[in-house]
Amino acid sequence: MLSEQGNASGAYSYAVQSINLSTQVAVAAEALGNEAQNASSYRTILAYIIAIVAAVFSTVAVLESNRIWRIVGRRRLLKAKIDYRER
Repeated sequence: MLSEQGNASGAYSYAVQSINLSTQVAVAAEALGNEAQNASSYRTILAYIIAIVAAVFSTVAVLESNRIWRIVGRRRLLKAKIDYRER
């Protein structure tokens, strides 16, 4: 519209501003996309680490359950108040 009116410098100025704004928006969108991808990668890695730790704990619990029950039984026996006096 400005170039139709004979104001070529104004039209050029608006075109340059438009290109600059477009470039800034594209750069910001790319940065946001990279940030989202990195966050997704960190979440995936964290999920795998949690799964591995949970698997290790459950394996230890299953393999050592007999020992755990013996310790619990011993503690119950120690807490029991046994009267050794003869009646």
